Amino acid sequence: MAGTYFSGRDTFGAEACGHRRCFTDLDDDRRAAPLNMRSVSASNVDFVTLDTNVQMILDMVNPLFGNAHLMTATELRSAMAESPPPPFAPVEMASVEDMTLPSGSWVRVYRPTPESVAAPAESPTMLWIHGGGFVIGDVAGNDLTVRKIAALTGCTVASLEYRLAPEHPFPAAPDDVLEAIQWIAGGGLGVAPNRLLVGGDSAGANLAMVGALRARDAGIEIAHQMLVYPCVDPTCSSESFKTNAEGYLLSAAFMHWFWKYYLGDDYASNTDPLVNPLQAESLAGMPSATVITAGYDPLCDEGKRVAAALTSAGVSTVALHYPGLIHGFIGFGDIIPTAEEALKEMCAAVASTIAA
Repeated sequence: MAGTYFSGRDTFGAEACGHRRCFTDLDDDRRAAPLNMRSVSASNVDFVTLDTNVQMILDMVNPLFGNAHLMTATELRSAMAESPPPPFAPVEMASVEDMTLPSGSWVRVYRPTPESVAAPAESPTMLWIHGGGFVIGDVAGNDLTVRKIAALTGCTVASLEYRLAPEHPFPAAPDDVLEAIQWIAGGGLGVAPNRLLVGGDSAGANLAMVGALRARDAGIEIAHQMLVYPCVDPTCSSESFKTNAEGYLLSAAFMHWFWKYYLGDDYASNTDPLVNPLQAESLAGMPSATVITAGYDPLCDEGKRVAAALTSAGVSTVALHYPGLIHGFIGFGDIIPTAEEALKEMCAAVASTIAA
């Protein structure tokens, strides 16, 4: 699922769920609320600790997300497209340029500094794959977050517009990612061979890891993986799927909906490593990784398994866990201070691997 629902026009706004609360109202509440943790009761757990500002987000959007899995993909995309853009200023970039790949897919290239424009071969470059359960989301909807990632990591970021299910089911998306990796590695952006990273959130993290796996097998060097709350297991059977099944933005029912659109009715039995990279014969030789998880996310345990599997395979891995946050939090930094601090920390971890 996408991590930037409040970025760009591809958002769930208050009007889309029948509420008139807007971002300025929410920002007023945020300023009045203490920047600490509070205990709240929830239907699926006895007692939990949740970031105060996260709860305000949930109070606003849960009425929509509780039933999102009952919509068709077209209906959900329409509701998202009708949402007004948030009133947050984008981080300035030295340049932003759309570039078309040979197949017709395209990337939006964010260069954060004049140096990254003048000397692209010396600039680390990250291929970013947005989330959205393989069904929703786009480059425009990730604009605010991608700008932050570029500025905080120092990377040129190429944000990929890839094909979505159900119109283009598996393996269209991973094939688009592989093409983008090959294109960049082949000189499409003038990047030095050892300066290419991949990253993504949720379904995008799945596609980034699958892309890194295929790149390894093709002899293409990837410097690092930034995997933000990755989804990898179509069985949806982890313990965190039970404890965080509903009420925390991404629901278990919604995740089943995404997998069915992407893989078809028999999604739960799919063991293809291009669907679940943990099914690969070996993860040895994969790029180093930064893996991010959130405590109130159905996908929490999947991300932890990704980090553990990479570590067991001898891959240098940094695992960052944010117990008071929810799925999608990297898109909420303008209204949730702890989410902004988490984004800064994970980007600093990625930047440190580039410097090393």
